[in-house]
Amino acid sequence: MCKVDAATFFNSLQYTEIHNIIRGLRQPTNMQNIFAKILGVLAFLKAKWKIALPIAAFILFVVYFSMPKNTAPQEVIVFAKTGPMIQEISVTGKVKPSQSVDLAFEKTGRVRYVYVKVGGKVRIGQTLAVLNNSDVSAQLSQASSSIAAAKAQLSQAQAALNVQKTNLESMKKGTRFEELQIAQTAVANAENVLNDAKVNLENIKSKADVDLAVLYDDVLDIINDAYNKAEDAVRKQTDGIYLNSESINPYLSFVVSNSQAKMDAEWYRLLARDKLNVWRSEIDVLLGAAFSTNAELDTALTKAKQHLNLIRTFLDKTMNALAYNIDLSYTTASTYKTNVTLGRTNVNTAATNVETQIQSIKTQRVTNQNNIFTYETKVNDAQNNLETAKKNLLLKQAGYTAEQIAAQEAQVKSYEAAMDFYKAQVNQAYANYRNVASQYDKTILRSPIKGIVAKRNVEPGEMASLTAPSISIISDAKFEIDVNVPDVDIAKIKIGNEAQITLDAYGDTEIFTAKVVSIDPAETVIEGVPTYKVKLQFDKDDPRVKSGMTANIDIITDKKDSVLYVSQRAVYSRDNERFVNLKKSEKEIIETKVKTGIRDNNGNIEIIEGLADGDKIVVPSL
Repeated sequence: MCKVDAATFFNSLQYTEIHNIIRGLRQPTNMQNIFAKILGVLAFLKAKWKIALPIAAFILFVVYFSMPKNTAPQEVIVFAKTGPMIQEISVTGKVKPSQSVDLAFEKTGRVRYVYVKVGGKVRIGQTLAVLNNSDVSAQLSQASSSIAAAKAQLSQAQAALNVQKTNLESMKKGTRFEELQIAQTAVANAENVLNDAKVNLENIKSKADVDLAVLYDDVLDIINDAYNKAEDAVRKQTDGIYLNSESINPYLSFVVSNSQAKMDAEWYRLLARDKLNVWRSEIDVLLGAAFSTNAELDTALTKAKQHLNLIRTFLDKTMNALAYNIDLSYTTASTYKTNVTLGRTNVNTAATNVETQIQSIKTQRVTNQNNIFTYETKVNDAQNNLETAKKNLLLKQAGYTAEQIAAQEAQVKSYEAAMDFYKAQVNQAYANYRNVASQYDKTILRSPIKGIVAKRNVEPGEMASLTAPSISIISDAKFEIDVNVPDVDIAKIKIGNEAQITLDAYGDTEIFTAKVVSIDPAETVIEGVPTYKVKLQFDKDDPRVKSGMTANIDIITDKKDSVLYVSQRAVYSRDNERFVNLKKSEKEIIETKVKTGIRDNNGNIEIIEGLADGDKIVVPSL
């Protein structure tokens, strides 16, 4: 056994480090670090156990008697923060020569496309084959739309919150002279708008009366014209057709083979003559009156329409009788028919003019009502705006009460709560999108390496298998690494995940990059723990990499640019749920349930629901 003198021994132990350990024993918050350093010292002395044992005993003796007694635990506070997070799994492995990679889909389904052939070259990330994924693609589009909708709602909530906060700050500052001037100007402007609205209403009412009067001014002329056309058709155009046309029995001047047609024509000739006489009397009454009301003129138009309908019926009956004439010559019958047709054309024109005037008056009335209603609404709106402006002026003059400020503060808190809700909606939408995107990615087989296609075991239309490889690729890379990942972490790893590697031969400063190229479906039990073999290949050849080198690998399984997170030691579990101690004030600590996400290697854990950025969290005592 070699002898070690005291100076050499304490030199090798780095005496200063041991001195620092002992000096820090009186600081309770450093005990964990102290024990870690003690273990480091003992590891250094592993080969010199006979010397290490008495030194360890001495250190533990000093620790025991140096620890403060009955010291109350100090409250440890951490904060909820927003920032990037990277979830990594750290493993070790050995560098070995590269081999072929067997690739299989991560879910079953019918193969839709196969893009490569045996012998073809492929690049990293190239799509090799695709399953029928139209349903998942639709879900992915919907999930993307949900993110956009959630973001829009969050933006609206943020804008509303900003308005409420601005209002609160304004209320706390009180009414300024400039605000009073603005309120007074608003009242004056509202009064002007109301006066203008009233004037416009009176103008539109006057215009409505004028427009309607213009239409009624034409009524007598239209009725007179209609009467004249009707009289011409009855008393002139049919003069030669009837004998004794003004007698009680105006008979036809020719023989008719259809007795019913003859009786109808002669009867309606009698009715038409009497109708003209009645109509003439009605018109004379209107002409003789000093003033006719609109209602009287409406009645006259309606009666004129009825009179013209009877006259048209008479002309139709006469034309029908002419069709059955026996003793009239062709020339005479043709002339009579022409005269009746002319009379009927004139009567139709008169009827159209009467009907047009009736509809014009109705349309004008509706237009007048709509216009008046519109301007009455403007007057009412202007009146309401004036009342609001006056009340606002009174509020500005009186200032805000404590109750009003408290109510506005409550309003701000309500909008802040809405903001938290919409933030959670955005996070949930992103989580759902990532879940669907993960399912979508499983329908696409991509090459994790650069190489050559060695085998192609699937064709379009076939069902893909989870166990049998679909495509095999021979790598262009020279080296790869096989690592065994415990079952608790294997679900986080996917083919194509990036990894950062350090080799013991070159230290921690030289970083190499690689990608996961395969994951064995079957487990391998190592020391009673189920593990799964994961293969990684270097992204590029490097002459420094040698077979057999020990590699320290950090596989990046998830990366998020902006998430809310806290220290993992601040989160504890109970009944399959997670909680934190949220510090609301110096004296108030509330147990709050949270929903967690990924973890990183810095001891942080993502908070999906339950906290907001900047919240204070009390770390539970051990």
